Amino acid sequence: MKSILLKASAGSGKTTRLTEEVFNRILIGGKFIAALTFTRAATTEMRSRIMKEIASKEELSLLERLRLIMEAGRVGYSTIDSFFYRLFAASGFAPKLADEKAQIELLREIQVLFRDNVMQSGKANKIIVAARILRTDMDTLWEPLADEQTIERCLLDMARLKDLDDLMKENGVLKKRLASITEKANALSDKITPAVNNRVINTLADYDSFISKTVATHSDLENYKSLSKTIEWKKKPYSDLNKIFKDYRKTAEKLSINKALLRELAVASLCELYLEAAAAVKNEKGLIFFFDVRRGLLALDGEASMERPKLMSNYFSLGLDRTEHLLIDEFQDTSKGDIAILLPLIDEILSGQGVRGERSFFAVGDWKQMIYGWRGADREALEEAIGNYIKNKVITESSLEYNYRSTPLLISFFNKLVENLFSGKEKTETQKPPEKLDTFDGATEVIRVELEKDGNSEAPFYPAIVEYLKKKKAEYGCPWGDMAVLALTNNHVQKIEAELLKNDIGVSAVKGRQLLSTQEGVAVMLFIAGVLAKDDETRFVATAAASPLFREMFGSIEDIRAEFAQKYPRPYGLMTVSCAIELLRGKLPSTILDIWQDEAQIFFREGGADVDSFLLRMFNIRFSVKVPEAEQSKNIKIDTIHGTKGLQFRHVFVFWNEDEKPSPFYLEAEKCHVQFTGKELEFLEASDSAIAKDIIENHEINLTRLRREKANVFYVAATRAIRTLTVFLPIKKDENYKPVHQAVLDTFLRFAPDGSKKEICYLSGKKKEPEPVIILSVPAKYNDEPEKYGEIDPVLVSANIKAGIMRGDRLHRWLANVIDKDAIPPAGELNDEEYEAAVCFVERSDVSAVMFRPGNIYIEQQISDKENFGIVDRMIVSDNLITIIDYKSGSMRGLRYKYEEQLKRYTKIMAALYPQRRVEYYMLSIDI
Repeated sequence: MKSILLKASAGSGKTTRLTEEVFNRILIGGKFIAALTFTRAATTEMRSRIMKEIASKEELSLLERLRLIMEAGRVGYSTIDSFFYRLFAASGFAPKLADEKAQIELLREIQVLFRDNVMQSGKANKIIVAARILRTDMDTLWEPLADEQTIERCLLDMARLKDLDDLMKENGVLKKRLASITEKANALSDKITPAVNNRVINTLADYDSFISKTVATHSDLENYKSLSKTIEWKKKPYSDLNKIFKDYRKTAEKLSINKALLRELAVASLCELYLEAAAAVKNEKGLIFFFDVRRGLLALDGEASMERPKLMSNYFSLGLDRTEHLLIDEFQDTSKGDIAILLPLIDEILSGQGVRGERSFFAVGDWKQMIYGWRGADREALEEAIGNYIKNKVITESSLEYNYRSTPLLISFFNKLVENLFSGKEKTETQKPPEKLDTFDGATEVIRVELEKDGNSEAPFYPAIVEYLKKKKAEYGCPWGDMAVLALTNNHVQKIEAELLKNDIGVSAVKGRQLLSTQEGVAVMLFIAGVLAKDDETRFVATAAASPLFREMFGSIEDIRAEFAQKYPRPYGLMTVSCAIELLRGKLPSTILDIWQDEAQIFFREGGADVDSFLLRMFNIRFSVKVPEAEQSKNIKIDTIHGTKGLQFRHVFVFWNEDEKPSPFYLEAEKCHVQFTGKELEFLEASDSAIAKDIIENHEINLTRLRREKANVFYVAATRAIRTLTVFLPIKKDENYKPVHQAVLDTFLRFAPDGSKKEICYLSGKKKEPEPVIILSVPAKYNDEPEKYGEIDPVLVSANIKAGIMRGDRLHRWLANVIDKDAIPPAGELNDEEYEAAVCFVERSDVSAVMFRPGNIYIEQQISDKENFGIVDRMIVSDNLITIIDYKSGSMRGLRYKYEEQLKRYTKIMAALYPQRRVEYYMLSIDI
């Protein structure tokens, strides 16, 4: 069995291949197999697939299949955090690992205790001073401490904490020095030109003002060409000013570094108190985070240790040293710490055959989908760890070449995207569609939509996005639930979501709606609070419960409350809460009630005190409790790109509003992390000092890493698409776009120069020849069928209306001859105005998307059932859809209600004739 590092691009069947690898190792008799994933869902999916695979092997005897099922049950399926927790617990007693919801609650308690500790420790005054120096506040300084990567950074910076007081003093000295230099410059103001006064001397009044100006990007005023071409900088007073400027600049450079160090060390000084508060809360609750597990394992032999005998002894104590086959999913998401912990086991496996025979290492993932660098994912760590094994061919690199998710058109677009987004090996990792395609009737397309600002305001973006979504929904004829909007940040998500809600369009996150964002979820909370909770001073719950609607649905809260008070003792526990929830069964959706029941079970089983605490917990964890979305959902999905990794959607809309925010990086010369603003980096880039060059060099390395990850993020977003992909891109007047934005523009330029490319797909896999179309005249009138246009009140008929009716007749006759959008009939009896209107009508995107749907076309078709009859201008019949089209010309004012009645009548007829097919009715106005 070969050891393989398998690169699996988006949609390439990664999970299928991983399942096959596990199954093949079971087949050859592997006894100690460990399969590690990053999510419980992936672990469950893999286990389920393997069992189905074994069950499908009908060529094997029943006894052999049963044996394989038993062997599959022995496989060590595990998330990587659960696997590490077992190692951690092998050293002795270990607290329970907190899940996502427990972490949310713990973090709130840690924050409260931490704030108290800061105030009591005497550090508050110092931090307040530091915050003022940095022109920020205490909350901004300590907010990042809840992030694991901030803690890791602070731990590395601890050695410099002793310098914090000196840095604060130095900050004051440097500011006074700048003020002194500014006075010298001001003394020259009456001797130099107004332009130099305005663009140089006036900017020296304040460090932040100076940094933000163009003059800061020059190290020598003599090189500031646009300042003046006639100034002789080698003569006084300009030579004196230039000397003063250089002195100011040198001091400002020191201040910029001082502030960068002060910013990081102010946070690091709080880290110790934060860790103490975290330890106290975790000890009280008997819980730990995965971060603690990883740190604990690395601490066994020392964080930087190259050899890890103590860690390996934990592997031995659990018998994991006997692991014959180690399989890892999503290798690109492993951190440096993860690799350090796994490496002793990987080395053991790859050292040679075990007692039972061959051993192997298998890892599958995609560097192009490494989007969790902010969470510690580290490409270099894995490449360094297994680089020699690959070089010596102990591990073979391989890749999957097919994309089973997306249409051929989208795959071609992704291939061009990869060429423009990436460098190195990833640039050549293209895919192709499988030989046997999953086909469908409908369009596949890729589109670029440009968004314009209103001045500097981005507010117009969001209404424009929503209008486009509405247009595409109508064109695709799909439910909202088939559409997903992906954005870079939560801020963007919230703004799009607000605009959708403003348009009465339901929304949900890709993994479901938040429980307390649903009316039903809130109703349960109000009901429990009204029946079981302590009286609240605001009387909010009582007021809500007294509303007629609430009383109609749930009855008298007072009566139910009194009944529960008699039946159950206080404090109310699980049984009471469970009974209260069950009273709502049949009145609210079971899905909602089941979630409440599950959460109550978890809360009280883990020692929850009473119903009030339970309700508080449900409020605190509201963002992580989701209600799954049903198929054919009426809610459009919207989420951050990071939240959609591993998922797929028929119609994807990516809002790409790219920004580059400076992030901290380690500066070896200072033995500390530093972070500069964008303007400070521009300022330092113009400096000649060694420290400035060192800063810029490290910044560029860090920026390259961030840009690489940003490219990965866009790739992940685009490749979620199954059928269609739309990219919303803001326009910049100066066309100075960020790297990923520019790469996307370049991709469209090469792939779809007009901004879009579209193909029509068919279930047969190839374009169908149009069915013979019989163009029928309007059938003779029978029974009590009204005359054509007989629905119009004769009182309303005038000469103009008659002319309009005749014009409408001509347009209808011409449209009856339109069969193919690529073969527009000549004008015939239409005049120039009518022909222009007719052609524009047919070419409209909303019209053509409906008129030219695949299927059998019927013109002026009579339809009837036992009760109703009518004549349809155009009807398209496909395997699962009936499309009814009525053309309307001229004004529809005053006749809308007639057409609405007609819509209901025609839809009813076709639904009766074709009960197994969906019926869609379109009233298309020729004259908009």
